[in-house]
Amino acid sequence: MAPISCHYRPVPMGDKLNSVLGGRKAPCWLVIMLVVGVGILLVPLSIFAVKANRESCKDGLLAEQKCQNLTHLLEHQLTQAHNLLLKMKNQTATCNQTVVTLKASLEAEKAQGPKQQELLQELQGEIKKLKQKLQDTTTELKQLRSGSPCPPAMALSSYLKTQDPLGSENYHCSEDKV
Repeated sequence: MAPISCHYRPVPMGDKLNSVLGGRKAPCWLVIMLVVGVGILLVPLSIFAVKANRESCKDGLLAEQKCQNLTHLLEHQLTQAHNLLLKMKNQTATCNQTVVTLKASLEAEKAQGPKQQELLQELQGEIKKLKQKLQDTTTELKQLRSGSPCPPAMALSSYLKTQDPLGSENYHCSEDKV
């Protein structure tokens, strides 16, 4: 079976134009005036458009480049500021931790201050006692060496009790020089 083809006849444009104008032709001088008027308007308009586009294009491209450069610079500065801010935050955290540690150490030292003072007083008292005991012992030793009779029993017995490793209370007064 053969394909069916539809052929339309082309409609002439002149027929349409004639129907719009009502079958009359436009005067020739009117057509020429319209063409000249449109030409006169198009020439300055095209010159203005070319000039305006040239300057504005150049200015626009220049402004766009400046804007991009400025944007890039600001982004770089923002990145640097952000990095600096992070660094400062880390340093602040470290400083805060150090302050907390130092405060705790200070409180511990304050708490130990009275204990150390008490211990110092105890040790000073013990040193005084030991100095007195040393002085008494030195005096007794001098008396023994000089050949004098037995030292007073009270002082010597207290000395010997502390010095006797066996804990015996055998005290002998000898005439031998030690």
